[in-house]
Amino acid sequence: MARRRPATTPELRVLNASTERPTDTAAWIPASILQACRDEANAKFPLETGGVFMGYWCPGKGPVVTALIGPGPAAVYERRAFAPDQAWQTARIAEHYQASGHRKTYLGDWHTHPSARHGELSHTDRGVLCCIIDTPAARCPNPLMGIWAGDPEVGWRLHLWLATRRRRRWFRPVLTVTQLAFHIVPDGERNVAIHS
Repeated sequence: MARRRPATTPELRVLNASTERPTDTAAWIPASILQACRDEANAKFPLETGGVFMGYWCPGKGPVVTALIGPGPAAVYERRAFAPDQAWQTARIAEHYQASGHRKTYLGDWHTHPSARHGELSHTDRGVLCCIIDTPAARCPNPLMGIWAGDPEVGWRLHLWLATRRRRRWFRPVLTVTQLAFHIVPDGERNVAIHS
């Protein structure tokens, strides 16, 4: 009987969003994807930029990022704002989802806060998270939001957030965000894709 090599990242199992809720406290992100985010941040500095995380949820382990989708050719970059090319990103998300056999999906967004010393979510970021949760086509009831704070000279630091929205009987739903730790997966451990 062949011995199975132990995996360094969690095994693929699709989280059933209607019956399972993520209770995980850490994400898994390949080093090459983190570097691609830094490269994009450096290239657009001092303007904001961003993109999309693709991957899957592994119950008991956390979200596993397997691909990065960049801002797109028609993205708008400003000093304190960023608008991705949504049509381009949506097409790349659909391609990646199809190519993975409907197993690797949209996990959330990431963007930069140039020259910031912290990665706190802005009011706009929280609004975006509510929109993601409220958009059925996103199929993402618990999106990630990655905030890269810093600059090319000092360096960039990722702050990763997980959003949940709790419905209350007579009041407006409440958005809760939790900061996540993340594990850096060495390159070559899993197949990853970067679409820029």
